[in-house]
Amino acid sequence: MNNNLYIFGDSHSRSFSFRENIFTFFIEKGSHFNLRMDPSKMSKKLLEVHSKCEMQKSDALFLYFGEPDCRFQLGHGTEPDRNLDKILKDKHDLHYVIRESKVDREYLDKSVLNYIQVIKTIKDSIPQQVNLITPTTGYPPVFKAMKYFIEELKLKLPKDVIMIDIFSKVFNNNGDVQSKYLDTRERGPGDPIDRVHLNSNISEVFVKELIEKNMATYDYYKYTENTEVNSMTLRSKFKLNPRFGTYTL
Repeated sequence: MNNNLYIFGDSHSRSFSFRENIFTFFIEKGSHFNLRMDPSKMSKKLLEVHSKCEMQKSDALFLYFGEPDCRFQLGHGTEPDRNLDKILKDKHDLHYVIRESKVDREYLDKSVLNYIQVIKTIKDSIPQQVNLITPTTGYPPVFKAMKYFIEELKLKLPKDVIMIDIFSKVFNNNGDVQSKYLDTRERGPGDPIDRVHLNSNISEVFVKELIEKNMATYDYYKYTENTEVNSMTLRSKFKLNPRFGTYTL
């Protein structure tokens, strides 16, 4: 209980920044670093980051991947929520697009198997507890695929790996993500909508889930606007993004 938490993920990891005793790492963009890559290469990168963190044995590592895979399987490139293919005529490239929902089970099954391989490699290589955070999204066409991905992942997870489910906690009665979790920061000129990333309010859901599992007390992971709370040791080995509060090699 109340150990330092290290979260390794893609761009979604920023949602957990600016909390005391939680350190978030943006490994790489999901378009390049996802569960379709060679699991050995993914593991190697994660272990490289871990080696520079100087974690205590009592600290815990959380992996936070999977959203890009659920989005890519729609079959419209890496940004299906954008008008890059001009499906909406006379609209800006960044205009928000709703595609048809899709669940490519073969694609997602492969992503899950790769993830399991990565998890097992990391577990066997470090002394810290390895856990997961379920992926999240605010993009409706991905909801069914992500639900399937998480259900399959749960079935195959090693028994000693805990998965914190925040995906199922953010929906309203209409089956959409509650507005308080949507990221409203401007993404492009004239088009502020970003339904792919959720905002930092989901970190509150995460902490509450930890408390319910007797893995934390609230005050230990409280929100702070003071970025100086972050480790000076990490600052000497990683680049700190002051806007998102994430570390990158």
